[in-house]
Amino acid sequence: MSVALLLGLFLVVADAHAARLEVCAFSFHGPAEIQVFKERLPAEVRPDLRCDVVVYSAEFAGSFFGANGKALSLADMEEASCQARCDALLHHPREVFLLGCNTLATRAQDTRTAAQYLQVLLDHGFDRATAERVVGTRYGPLGPSFRESLRRIFMDVPRLYGFSSVAPAGEHTAPLLERYFRAKGDYRRYLEQGTATADGTRSCWPLPSTGPAWSRTPV
Repeated sequence: MSVALLLGLFLVVADAHAARLEVCAFSFHGPAEIQVFKERLPAEVRPDLRCDVVVYSAEFAGSFFGANGKALSLADMEEASCQARCDALLHHPREVFLLGCNTLATRAQDTRTAAQYLQVLLDHGFDRATAERVVGTRYGPLGPSFRESLRRIFMDVPRLYGFSSVAPAGEHTAPLLERYFRAKGDYRRYLEQGTATADGTRSCWPLPSTGPAWSRTPV
């Protein structure tokens, strides 16, 4: 069931050039972040799908979730990462964008205390046991951090992008993505050069989370 959910949640947008870039996008709520990729890379679904870039646009608290009512847990993703039919989504991509709070968080202290984070989760409808488990993963001393778990899930991906703490709302993340694409220029060439020179190393880059006061309480 978990693998079927993983394979069923994404849409595909592709570069219009002859040799296409496949961008697989998992959208759990608003369209603002995904729209940037759609505008840059016109949509076309292909049966021989292999994802060059993967985008998760969602809330995150140990699982990806959002307004559409679906959720995808790290446990489900770890299970899927061991199955060959998910390689195109989890191991083949050259870049992965994890656009939710704490996706690349370590156990380092941030602007919120553990008690404050617990209250945020409870306010978002988490039951106390689940909320305490998520807080323990974020701030506690035991087990892998969110960053470690997602690096393991995407073990062959050279570059992961995400947030090490609170993330801005989607309408504010979209301009960050636009600036990112403008800075890279020829994105295809950037990906190909990055793949050619990666030499087995991998990077995790937290996106900047500074900006105006957001209108929603981020998870």
